[in-house]
This record gives sequence, C-alpha cells and structure tokens, in this order.
Amino acid sequence: MALLTTQAFAQSDEWEQVPSDSGQGAVEGGGTAKASAGDKSAMACAMVGALVRQTAKLRDQGVSEESQLASIDKPGGKLYQLTIGNMLSADTAGTLRAGIHREIAYVYEHREMTPAQLGDRARQTCGNPESSIPPPG
Repeated sequence: MALLTTQAFAQSDEWEQVPSDSGQGAVEGGGTAKASAGDKSAMACAMVGALVRQTAKLRDQGVSEESQLASIDKPGGKLYQLTIGNMLSADTAGTLRAGIHREIAYVYEHREMTPAQLGDRARQTCGNPESSIPPPG
C-alpha cells in the first residue's frame, strides 16, 4: 500500500516540484516477489517516511495543507483516483486515504519539525497509527 501511495504522490503535480532524495535505499532488495514479510514491512515504512518527508518539504515551500489534502479528499484528485482502481478494495482504499490524510495533517500540525524529523517519526511509528512519539523539544 505504501508503494502505491508513494508512487501516487510522485505523480501528483505538486509532488513533481520537489526532487526526491529519500527512499532510494528502501527499495533495495525489496523488489523480488520472494521478499520476506519483514522486508516488505521495512520497505513500506521507509516509503511512508519518504512520503511524509516530501509533504513537509512542500509545506516548507508554501504549499497549503488544503492543496495537499485535495489530491486525496476530492474524487477528482490524483491520489483519490489511484486508490479507486481495481488493485484495491473499497475498504483498503478508504483506509489508505485516511492514513495519508492523517500523515498530511500531522505534518502541518508540527511545523516546528523539519522534513527529516517528520520522516524519521513516520518510519518509527509506521504500522502503529496509535503510537505517538512526541516532537523533539
């Protein structure tokens, strides 16, 4: 799911504004069908971290939260469209959109955190949305 998410953000007009400098190592070794569940989980978490880092970079460039959320919230948005394809069930697509929404909202709620800090936090809490790591103080 996170792979789809990252690919979708990379295809968004706003996401094309920022060159990706993360996630390269996350794909190494995870491209085979025989990858273990642990490898897939680690790769997915690295991609969530990259997605959050990109969201924060766009935030710092002045892109509004509303603009970033529109891609996932509005039926015409690129992320929304990618989640309604044949690859995902309606429940899975809804869960994916909700997770992306939460991550975008978190980035904007924590403007004091850098993209790197936010990306690290997302990787650390990946797979456990109830987990909360307080921002560095």
